[in-house]
Order: sequence, then structure tokens, then C-alpha cells
Amino acid sequence: MLTEATFVDVKNEIIVLIIMSLLAIPLGLLLFRFGFNKARETGSLIEY
Repeated sequence: MLTEATFVDVKNEIIVLIIMSLLAIPLGLLLFRFGFNKARETGSLIEY
């Protein structure tokens, strides 16, 4: 499939992956921090 593909051939896909990563990583970290702080406030982290 990609044996003869050059960087120019897959440039658009790489750009889309970079944009999605730039959006998904900070959003995931923000949601993790929100969930962790919520669990810490309710005390559910020390139940187990």
C-alpha cells in the first residue's frame, strides 16, 4: 500500500493527524484533570 508513497502523497493525512493531536491531547488532559479533581473532592479516591 505505502511502498511507493512519498511524503508529498501523504502530506494531507499527516497534517490532519497533527491537527487532531493538537486538539485531542490538551482536551484529554483537561478532562482528566477535571475528573481527578472531582474524584478527589468527593473522596472516592481513598475508598479502595
